[in-house]
Amino acid sequence: MLIPVGHDVDGLRRWPIVTFAIMAVCVVVFAVGRRGPAADAELIGERFEAAAGYWFEHPELRAHPLLRRWIEYAIDAEEPEVQAELRAHLEADDEATPLQDVRQAKLDELTAAWLTALRDGPAGRQGLIPSEAAPARYLTHLFVHGDFLHLAFNMLFLYLSAPLIEDVWGRPFFALFYLLVGVGSAFLFVQQYPDLAIPLVGASGAVAGVLGAMLVRHPQTRIRILWLWGFVVRRFTVPAWVVLPVWSAGELGWAWVMDAVAPGTGGGGVAHWVHVYGFLAGVVVAGVVQALGLERVLASETGAGGDHAVLRRVERALARDRRDEAWRLLAAHVVRTPADHDAALAYWDLAKTLGRAREATPILVRVIRAELLARDEEGALDHWRDLHAAVPDLAIDAELAARLACAFGDIGSAPEAADLVRVALGRVDVATPPAALVALARAARFADAPVAAEAVARALAHPGVPPAVRRELAGAGSERAPAPASAGADSSGASR
Repeated sequence: MLIPVGHDVDGLRRWPIVTFAIMAVCVVVFAVGRRGPAADAELIGERFEAAAGYWFEHPELRAHPLLRRWIEYAIDAEEPEVQAELRAHLEADDEATPLQDVRQAKLDELTAAWLTALRDGPAGRQGLIPSEAAPARYLTHLFVHGDFLHLAFNMLFLYLSAPLIEDVWGRPFFALFYLLVGVGSAFLFVQQYPDLAIPLVGASGAVAGVLGAMLVRHPQTRIRILWLWGFVVRRFTVPAWVVLPVWSAGELGWAWVMDAVAPGTGGGGVAHWVHVYGFLAGVVVAGVVQALGLERVLASETGAGGDHAVLRRVERALARDRRDEAWRLLAAHVVRTPADHDAALAYWDLAKTLGRAREATPILVRVIRAELLARDEEGALDHWRDLHAAVPDLAIDAELAARLACAFGDIGSAPEAADLVRVALGRVDVATPPAALVALARAARFADAPVAAEAVARALAHPGVPPAVRRELAGAGSERAPAPASAGADSSGASR
């Protein structure tokens, strides 16, 4: 089993309030729906056993595709020796009898009773039933989940991806995007299976849309994956541009397979087509936003600039030479409203004027992280230079140093990149996390060979670095290694 457990993006400009609100609503709806699960589950189980048992007694009858699929699931849960016996009975080809029509009617009656129990359960009351697609259900089904694992995995994927998109698109637009993608993917599913009589539930379509947007907006983000195979546990990282297309291709493949082996069931319990439609919708919307350069407009319209009434009060205080009052106003505001970019910069400027730059350093570091996350490398580097000039002995963590070094290297300022790597290496200790060491080793490509070699060696020495990353770093280190003298290289160790 492969489970995503994190990524390497750090620092948000705003709290992901919409994401947390969606997660909270889903959890509350699930908890409320569990108040009477025993009766519903018992009734569904009894009616399923009645219909399945009758079909086992009369295998010549035509079973509803969904009933047959559930029976196959039930067989898979049995012991191997029981499975063989049940499958042999399931595949029996009894001859028709004069009572076949009567027995078929009986089986259809039992199956209809089971389907009614399914529809009357917690999922059926708020889920979207394609054959009776009430408009309100297009929204309500996004917050209902069939069981704990269904809820847990949807919330995990949402937590790992949605804050990144909400941060760069702003809360109102992200909320609208989430709902529209969820509704749109469900609408396409209903058009594909208009006669389906079981409820569609779950946030999967909307979450898949967020994953599609993440592929477009953060393709280089490295996803941390936990691999479980029996008692074997492995961890590794994969770029988003690799893992997300592979996941979506897998969903598309399963959608085709289930339509072939269990036609008319909508996926046999997993709505793979909803995932496919949601993912594609997210890719399209994110592509349009990026192509039209709408992110800056969205950020300005969603209040990323903060409450400027505070800045006006600060300006009035400064006009009256009340610097202490202005300082108190800004200090309280930047703590209360961390997403207010303008206030944070005003706080930093005032701190320099008052000789309190060191005290305001964490706020400007937060601004720099947010700018790097928003791909505003120019702003991040300008503010870093300003910060470094004011507090030259500032110690920043290795991961931020690596990201700044890469940004400097990308604009052709290799000396500044090399200085950042060199200083960060001097502060590395046993408490430095492996992800930061790996980031530093990758950024060291802009430094000279000895510094790069040391950065790679520090990363390789940490036991927490995954094997795949070790191979990558070892390969990069060998490319930078000095060529032997017999090959005509000088003693400086020029890289290939």
